[in-house]
Amino acid sequence: MPADWRTELETSSLGLCLRACLVYESVAQHVAGAPVETTTAALRSAARAEGLDTTHPWITDAARQMAGERDREVA
Repeated sequence: MPADWRTELETSSLGLCLRACLVYESVAQHVAGAPVETTTAALRSAARAEGLDTTHPWITDAARQMAGERDREVA
């Protein structure tokens, strides 16, 4: 897994990068620290609503990072 999910977007268009960051931030406010299955589903749903490809690898990487945020906050 990349150190940061944003590395998956390095070769993508600026528009895609901005929408992906918007999706991540809006979903993170609600499900950060939830199980990875929950964060993945929430990211895919929000990405679909934004017209993004829900199979793009950034979603899986972002979901893993988001799921781990609770562990870092508790420590």
